[in-house]
Amino acid sequence: MKESTKKHIVSCPACGKDVLDHMTECPFCHGSLTPKGYAGPQSENYEVIRKWMRIGFIAVAVVAAIFMIANHIF
Repeated sequence: MKESTKKHIVSCPACGKDVLDHMTECPFCHGSLTPKGYAGPQSENYEVIRKWMRIGFIAVAVVAAIFMIANHIF
């Protein structure tokens, strides 16, 4: 097993077998687990990122349009 994978191994509290820290259910005994790994994007942060990406895309599109119009006029 890789060293980077070992840090993500935890013991199942029900059966004691090694499972990954992001699992919600033990694959061996089907006991419930509390994930401690990656939790996914937070909805508030996700919306802020989407907003700024839209603003950036629009800004790039406007600059490109101005550049294209300026090259055709002159």
